[in-house]
Amino acid sequence: MMIDRLWISAFRNIEKGLWIFEGQKRIGILGKNGNGKSNFLESIYILINGKSFRGSSLSDSLPFEGSKFSLGMDICGTRLYTEFMKEKGRSFQISGDYSDMASLKRAMQVSYFSSDIVRLLVESPDARRRELDRFCKRYFGDAAQSAYSRYDAVLKQKNRSLKQKDPKMARLFHDQLSDIAALVMSFRHQGLTLITDKIGSYHRNFPSIKGLSEVGFSYVSSAHDLGDADKERPYSAMMKGFYEAHIAAELAAGFSLYGPHRDDFSLFLGGRSMTRFYSRGVNKISNILFRLSTYELMKSQFGLPILLFDDVFAEIDEDNQKGVLHLLEDFPQLFFTGLTYNEVMEKDSVWYQIENGFMEKK
Repeated sequence: MMIDRLWISAFRNIEKGLWIFEGQKRIGILGKNGNGKSNFLESIYILINGKSFRGSSLSDSLPFEGSKFSLGMDICGTRLYTEFMKEKGRSFQISGDYSDMASLKRAMQVSYFSSDIVRLLVESPDARRRELDRFCKRYFGDAAQSAYSRYDAVLKQKNRSLKQKDPKMARLFHDQLSDIAALVMSFRHQGLTLITDKIGSYHRNFPSIKGLSEVGFSYVSSAHDLGDADKERPYSAMMKGFYEAHIAAELAAGFSLYGPHRDDFSLFLGGRSMTRFYSRGVNKISNILFRLSTYELMKSQFGLPILLFDDVFAEIDEDNQKGVLHLLEDFPQLFFTGLTYNEVMEKDSVWYQIENGFMEKK
């Protein structure tokens, strides 16, 4: 599915515009910083997902001296229109081949890649867990969704009892939490195995990255001080014993300190830590490949998404840019931004220039 038309009115610094993208698979948007490149991508993301990729309120997308913005899109026989008013909030309309957003989103997705995607697997354990868990829930379906939901519900109950300094009540949740934790960890291990195998299959496109053909992972349990004897026990039994041994620390903290919600993982290329051994450029490529691999693995279930690449190719050399582009050939549509014209992207790309929120075809 491809975006055929997009129109914007009073969105951030973009006053007004209508753009026709029919048949355009690769769209490049050039412009200096602060001229509206990211804003343009954000409008597409909001139309499909109903929220900003910046994590901010929609009111932050209003122009400096405005109280309303409007966005619209034609995509494969369906028209989307959303309006946000400072006083009334967001309204939304959909018409055409898809009668509601749920059915459209089952058929089409939009994924945003920021210029600092290198942070995805490098800086925040929370971000790493969210990325992996998002994949596991979708790929493994209802069984994984149920396991994650049950874990979150029981964890919430246990945390409430820990906050109330009630060890008897907290212990009641140990059996449930241990069994569900084992399920969650199993889904994560299966997911990471699939993802790293898929990343390894991309190595021919990146001959300069040594170790990419041998991608592995390390899953780091928050129950880090287990003895060797404990590690031989089933995970659920081991975690139950660990919870009991550390209940005093959890009561003192007032929340659960151990379990999948505190676990972490890291990637290895050729047996070397991706984050500690390889350059920032290689880390950036690896982060891109991590996310692309999840889409490739899910494409039979959900199809491939439209991609929004926001200055992603900075810090990546030409040969490796070509490697990434080769992997993007099957994706339905790519919007990418940059400061200047990119010769590597020239083939089959349609170029637009944006200046002070005004964008026109070059």
